[in-house]
Amino acid sequence: MNVMGIEDLDFTNVDNNLKHLTKNQVLEVINKYYDGVNIDKILEDYKINVAPTRLVRIFPRLFIDKVCEKCSERLVVEFKSKSISKPIDLTKAYCPSCGHQENAYCTCSYCKTERQEAEEAREQRLKTRIENLVHKIVQEESLSQKDKLYLSVVLRVAMSEDIGIIEPISKLERKLTPSEEWTVELMKTLITRDLISVSAESDLDVFTEEKDFLSYPVLDVKYNINIEPYDGNYENMIRRLIYPDPEQFEADFCYDMWKKVALSESEEYLLFEMNKVRYNFSPGKKTYMVLESLTEHFSTGQIYNIIYRSVANSTKRYQSGEITKKHAQNLVISFCEHMGERAVAENWNMVSYGRRYDLPESVISEVLFNSIMQISSLGFSEKPTRDFR
Repeated sequence: MNVMGIEDLDFTNVDNNLKHLTKNQVLEVINKYYDGVNIDKILEDYKINVAPTRLVRIFPRLFIDKVCEKCSERLVVEFKSKSISKPIDLTKAYCPSCGHQENAYCTCSYCKTERQEAEEAREQRLKTRIENLVHKIVQEESLSQKDKLYLSVVLRVAMSEDIGIIEPISKLERKLTPSEEWTVELMKTLITRDLISVSAESDLDVFTEEKDFLSYPVLDVKYNINIEPYDGNYENMIRRLIYPDPEQFEADFCYDMWKKVALSESEEYLLFEMNKVRYNFSPGKKTYMVLESLTEHFSTGQIYNIIYRSVANSTKRYQSGEITKKHAQNLVISFCEHMGERAVAENWNMVSYGRRYDLPESVISEVLFNSIMQISSLGFSEKPTRDFR
């Protein structure tokens, strides 16, 4: 490789070890280096006091035939070791004046300003789109029993201190329901019913812009409340929603929700025990059918008992070498089914296990059993029934 002339070199900041040389001599050093002349000889002939491995690092930068798109100065590149197949990498070109780099995440002042302006424009655009979303106002008296339960669950733990905004669910220390799937379903129910709507105060980084709509993770944004109080007093309405009157909830509704909580808590415990013994398990239709059947006959605490013993029996057979690990994890649900059927047929006195400290009670369980049904821990230790009052 030969540099064409001294005009191709950037002598703006010459290294101290080359300042005793003329520009032509510097050009000679570079050309000799790339022509394969012994480096020690170059250093001796030109009295350059650096280690041989550092010679290329003190060469002036090389101008290329391209100007900076920000300030119109000629771009430069650094010389690379002659041991590299391409000692000049044009993709690493940058502006010696403003520091702009065309093929990298550039941090020059121009690019920083452009990114900041683009981000500010995006934020304003997003806020405008969010604020312009049309949502109907729902009358408080039209709320269903499920609406009131779900709203109570959310508002108890996610209501902002000024009772104006619902904070992101993903930021909460407590879980709304026993599973993330149900929590997402809960939030989507409130959104679909227009009871809540996404707030422009949300973290705008979580939004994805499409031409005709915005997408966002439902657990990561803030929400407004779109409910009109029947007495015209917003604060009173929030109090009613957080602490709903138990008389507003029918026995059939409470029974159905009790079973739903029991099913979800049983699934949560099943996954907990399976993960504890390192079973790679994902619940399918058969699992849900078995768990649903168990909730018809047993309390959640009793189902804990069944699950614990089924996992223990399966694991024992696997560890003894009797069956494979895959066979063992598939047997767990069969054991649960068989044990449940025997317990019913033989009228076993099935002990109810207690709630685990590392599987704390969800907010929906707390609201349903303590505030609405007012049966407290019986919601866990007794099987679901309509006759709870």
